[in-house]
This record gives sequence, C-alpha cells and structure tokens, in this order.
Amino acid sequence: MTLPPLAKKETYVTDAEASASLGESVTPLSPQAVSRSSVQSAPTVTPGGNSADFITPEILNLARGLNYDPVKIYEYVRNYIEYEDYFGSKKGAHLTLLEASGNSFDQSSLLVALLRASGLAPKYKYGPAFFSYSELVDWVGLDANPFSNLTHAQFLSQNLLPADTPVADIPILKKKFAVYYFFYARGYFYFDQFNFDDSELYVVLPHVWVSVEVNGTTYDNLSPAWKDYADSSKINLATAMGYSRTNFLTQAGGTTSTPDAISGLNYTNISNQLSTYCTTLTSYLKANEPTRAANQIIGSRSIQKISVSDLGTTRTIFPSDFSSDWLPSEEWTAIPDVHIAKIRIQLGQSWNATTKTFGTPLYDQTLKMTELRGRKISLSFDGNSARVHLDETLLGTAATVTATSVQMRLHAQHNHYWMERQTNGTYLVTSSGRHNQEEVKTYLKANANAYAIVYSFGNPENHLRKREEVLDAYRRAGIADSDWRMKTELLNVMGLNWMLQTYLQEVVIAPLYNVIGLNHHIFGRTCQESSYFIDVGLAFSAAQNRISNAVEALNCETLTSFIASAMEHSVIEQMQGESQSAASTIK
Repeated sequence: MTLPPLAKKETYVTDAEASASLGESVTPLSPQAVSRSSVQSAPTVTPGGNSADFITPEILNLARGLNYDPVKIYEYVRNYIEYEDYFGSKKGAHLTLLEASGNSFDQSSLLVALLRASGLAPKYKYGPAFFSYSELVDWVGLDANPFSNLTHAQFLSQNLLPADTPVADIPILKKKFAVYYFFYARGYFYFDQFNFDDSELYVVLPHVWVSVEVNGTTYDNLSPAWKDYADSSKINLATAMGYSRTNFLTQAGGTTSTPDAISGLNYTNISNQLSTYCTTLTSYLKANEPTRAANQIIGSRSIQKISVSDLGTTRTIFPSDFSSDWLPSEEWTAIPDVHIAKIRIQLGQSWNATTKTFGTPLYDQTLKMTELRGRKISLSFDGNSARVHLDETLLGTAATVTATSVQMRLHAQHNHYWMERQTNGTYLVTSSGRHNQEEVKTYLKANANAYAIVYSFGNPENHLRKREEVLDAYRRAGIADSDWRMKTELLNVMGLNWMLQTYLQEVVIAPLYNVIGLNHHIFGRTCQESSYFIDVGLAFSAAQNRISNAVEALNCETLTSFIASAMEHSVIEQMQGESQSAASTIK
C-alpha cells in the first residue's frame, strides 16, 4: 500500500495558536514582552467527571494557552465551537474540540473539561430552557417563514389539519410544525410549544449548561452552546459557471435502459464539460467576487462572536431554575450514562436478523461514543485469534475464530426516547431506538488482512490530521508496513480521507438546497484483503430543510449519498494512483 501524504506535523495547540484563535480579545504571550508572573502556573486538575469530559493532553494544552482564565475559556467555546442540534452526549469534550462542533451536552462537556483543567470544580445544569421562535431562527437556523413553498391549503392538507382552520391561526401552526419536524429528527424526546397571541411562538427544550464557582462567586448560567448566527448571501453557481442542464445531458449522451440505469455515457465529453465549468467559475470569481471566502460563495452561517467582561455578563438561559412536569431541573457532576450514546461491537457466526443474535457468539463489547476520543478501532488476526483494539489497547479479550471468516455486528445506539403523557398526569418514558442503526458484515480471517472501523460525526479534518501524526510516528519508529498497527492506521487514514471528502461535499451541497446538515453518526470500515476497499454502511442523517421543504431535503440527501458512494472508489484511486482501480455501488 502506498503511504498517503502527511499533513504538517503539529503536536498540540500552542499558546500562541490558542490565543490567536480568540482574535483581538487576547494578545499572544511573548516571553520577551511578558513577565514571568503574568503567566499562571499550571493548577491542579480537579478530579471527577467521566468519559464525556475526560481531560486529554490537547485540552490541557488549550487550557494553558488560555492562561486558565475561565472568561477566556467560556469565550473560546462560545465563539469557536459550532453548534449542532441533536439530543444527548456522543462526542464528549475531546471530539467536540477536534471537530470544533457539538450540541449543548458536548459543548458543556468541553467547557467543563477546560475548567477542571484550570483547577475549578464546574457542574452541569440540565432542564427545560425557554426560547422564542425568533431566537431559534438565529440559533439553529430555522426559517422565519416556514412552509413558504406551500399555500395555506397545501400546508393544511400535507399536515392532516382541518381545511377550515382559520387563516389567522396558520402562521403560528406553520412554526409549530417546523419546530416539531426539526427537533423530532434531532432526537428530542419531548418539548413544549405555546403562544400568548398570534405574534410569537415560544418553545421549551431540554438543555444542558454549566455552573461554576470562581473566587467565591457562583455563575450558574453558562451556556456556550447558545449563540447567534448570521447568514451570508451566496452567488448563483449555475449562472457563474454557465451551467445548462440540457446542454450537459446532451454532452453526456448515454442510453437509459431502465428507470434507474444508463449506459454508454461519453466520459470524454463529461470531463471536458466539467473542466469548462471549472474554468468559467474561476474566471467569474476573479472578476466579480475576488474577496469572497469559499463558504461565502455557497452561502454559510457564521457565529456572531461576543466579548465577555466577566462570567456574570454571559447570556442567561431563561429561566434557569424553571422546572416542568415533564422535565425537572437537575444538577450533575458528570453526564449520566443514560444520556450517552454507545457503539456495540460483536463477533460471531450465523447471525440471525430476526432474533438479533449469533448462533455462535464470540465477542461482545459496548463502548460509550464519548470514549472514542478520535482513537482508532481496528480488527486484526493472529492465527485463529481475532483482536479488536482501541488504538493499541485490546478491547476485552481476543476471540477464537476457527472458520475462514467471522461476522461483525456494529450497532450504533442513541439514547433517544418516547415520552407520553398519561391520564394521571405522569409520563411514560420508553426507548425509541429511532436513530439506532446496525449492520452485520463478513471479515476474512488471515494474518495479512486488516480492518479499521472508521467513524465521524462532524468535520473530521483535525481528526485526520492527528491520525496522520500517529502514522508518521509509526514510520519514524521503524514499524514495518506488515505490522498490524501500521496496516490499520494506513486504513484508518484512508477512511478518514473519505469522511473528510464526503463532509466537504455536503458543506457545498446543503446550502444549495437550503438544508441544515447533521449526521447522528457515520461508522464504516476500510479493509485490506486481497485488495483495498472502503465500505461505509452506518450513516444516519437528520438533515432538515430550513423552511421544512421535505422534497428539497430528500433531494439533498439523495445527491450527497450518491456522491458519498462514488467516493468509496475515488478516494482509493486518489491515494493509490489512478492505475489502482477500485469499486463502489455507484461506480
């Protein structure tokens, strides 16, 4: 296998990098200009927490770079970690930092970890938080005028509402349904909606934030996840590149044999036409938009950064002590296990899809997703021994496989629930399993074979960079290419390249369809058998159109899935050379 190109080596975030990332609010420290007493010495890390706020070297280094200042720590998470809306804890502090994104659980875990690394003793606050619909527009990206693609009659019919619903009630109803579709898809188990009049809708959502005591004063309303965004305008890409659907299809040629198959495409014409579009677009941007960043070309949302004078001036979750009959307010020292997503790994023979059991079970381990922390999951063989590792740590004990192959079941489990109000005023809570996903695949037993179980939740660019550094360290240590650690890390880097490229294509495509993207999870495998292949089978999208246009959301998902499948062969060909042909469903 050809070694992939390595990113620039960089061990951890430096003082200057961490300070510079805060923009003008912090001046990078200079040994020549700053006295020794102006830089705090490292405090004793506060013990506690669990895998959700586990303190890694990167988190320690970032806390040091922020001078252990709780105000700057809050500003960093608030201003530089993108908000993603989903329910529950899955990334934990480390992957939230690595992917620079997370929900209220995961951003609070990062804030807690940084504060604990700074010698403080923060706690989590959990309960219902009160937001107006206008605040949700600025925060999560809902449109101010949902269902604007439908007439009132079409909206009522599509949502099974009475045709004689008063016209004055429809605007609020549209907002209520937009909120329902959005948060239901994101895994929320329950939320309240109400309006005092027809002018504004209010929503009560489960939310996590942080409380911490600093110098004798308690600040219990620190919600780094609650932030406003601004939308940038986008250019018309079709116009800018001179795209014509009719002309492109004419150039492509081909014959349709069935409704979903085509043959005889003219690849030379397609390649030439794409090159022309690229050249035309580049020329247009140089002439008309020379100062636009890439994300402004396609349209993007950017965090509205704030500067905080002290923790008492941060934005308040309102009301912070509010409780409801369906969600009492709680305080935690660690994220409860019931709210943490899991990944279950099983090995066996003769999988029964009906009973969800192996005829011959061989191995069974469940990991909290917050335990992953960007570490590599791998499967390798040594004779009849099948070994599952997390980095170089054996998970459980090795399984004995006497057959020529073994089946692996991957089961992604999110703690998403149903909550139903009972006649006596109580609530029945049951696991919904609606965003759980499983797959069972066959793995060939051979000492020469190796498998990396790759995963991602958001932007994997920094995750990939860190694994390239691990690969670089293996090479410098003289570890042979035939060693299972080297083989699985090469595969891991290849799989993360696929994750990155599919993420980037979604970043480009989603704004074109006015879609807010989200993946509950992506798990797959990169394999070395007689050849190499990428096979990503667990990917659960919760992408939502901003005006609740279900057709456009589906079109976006179909296109991004199509390209992601094509990436399964193209990434291998990119990294191994065009002469190394690879296969995928789309190809």
